[in-house]
Amino acid sequence: MLRPERTSTPRGASRNAFKHLLVPIDDSELAGEALGPAIPLAKAIGADLTLFRAVPPLPVIAAYDATVPLGYQPMVIDPEASETLRLQVKSELEALATRLRDAHGFAVKVSAVTSAQTADAIVQFARSHDIDCIAMTTHGRGASRLVLGSVADKVLRGSGLPVLLRRPVRVVEDYLKSEDIVEQLPAFAGSK
Repeated sequence: MLRPERTSTPRGASRNAFKHLLVPIDDSELAGEALGPAIPLAKAIGADLTLFRAVPPLPVIAAYDATVPLGYQPMVIDPEASETLRLQVKSELEALATRLRDAHGFAVKVSAVTSAQTADAIVQFARSHDIDCIAMTTHGRGASRLVLGSVADKVLRGSGLPVLLRRPVRVVEDYLKSEDIVEQLPAFAGSK
């Protein structure tokens, strides 16, 4: 998905349009599927890749206070446990980056940050690291985000960058098999 761009100078040749692709990878089994189209794109245009993950902060395990309603229990972050998790995730991303470097021969960087707001973390990282395009997988499961997942929607709207979205086939199949969607959108009834 590309946004129209008004500039005083024309953009360079398409082979130079993207020099740095960001691939956010979460802990879902579908997240790595964004690499499918991102790798050939990076190879074709000579771009570098950065694998990225926003790791949610871990709370301190505290005793339940019966005098405070459950929804208002304070969340106290455990900085040491959060940092340990971030380093573990970064190590996993580094292992994937090493496999990609060996298999495809292009530069692959990694970054893992601690953030409770995944979409905001992706957008902020892209803005501060000269990212030209974001390649990600969308789950698109929520009722309010039938076409895009909520994180993908926020990244698409907030980044101002081209976004390469991949919806895995099994997500589309599950979506079309859902009885709720067939009732809501009669046009899909024939595709059941």
